[in-house]
Amino acid sequence: DGTPETQISAGPSEGGICCSTTVNIGWTAMDSVTPTDKLVYSWKLDSAAWSDYTADTSHLFTGLAEGSHIFYVRAKDTSGNVDATPSVLHFTVDLTSPTVSGVATAEQASRVTVSWLTSKPTTSQVEYGETTGYGSATSVDSSLVTSHSTAVTGLTPEKTYHFRVKSTDGCGRDVVSDDATFTTTADTNVPNTTIASGPSEGAKACSPSVRICWTGADDSTS
Repeated sequence: DGTPETQISAGPSEGGICCSTTVNIGWTAMDSVTPTDKLVYSWKLDSAAWSDYTADTSHLFTGLAEGSHIFYVRAKDTSGNVDATPSVLHFTVDLTSPTVSGVATAEQASRVTVSWLTSKPTTSQVEYGETTGYGSATSVDSSLVTSHSTAVTGLTPEKTYHFRVKSTDGCGRDVVSDDATFTTTADTNVPNTTIASGPSEGAKACSPSVRICWTGADDSTS
């Protein structure tokens, strides 16, 4: 008779984040002889002692401390064989809201790059406008990072804007920076003009009527 094989079937993902002090973890096992409903289980959390064997297949933990935790569970069959390799789950209880620091800007004529740091991995967004009511915002970058850089585009040269940065952690907790301002630079780049249609360069026209079309591009003027 071999030993049973235990596996965790419910709860946080391996290495996952829990956003509260209450966590429910479930488990199951398979055995070559003993039916699953006849197996019993023992578990422990962190450095605590193993629990008594019972038929329970889940446990609701409450009042967990913030920080990292390790959960272990093992099955035992009706012959007394115990899983020699308990199933293990690492998870972290996260109760802390993020903080923001190091907000900086790099101004150009029609765009500004805003950078900042957060105390934990979060999303990235910049709200901006001519007043503290803002009114515009960049799209949310959902990547969870601690070093942020977001480009604000379509701005008017030589104009002052109010802005603030907003980040959200994996638990949905927001942090918003204080209001600040940036001023775009003067538009010193000349536009680029291109002939779009008409005779090719150096070609002959076979009629006294010739239509020539052109277009232009500029980094600040649309």
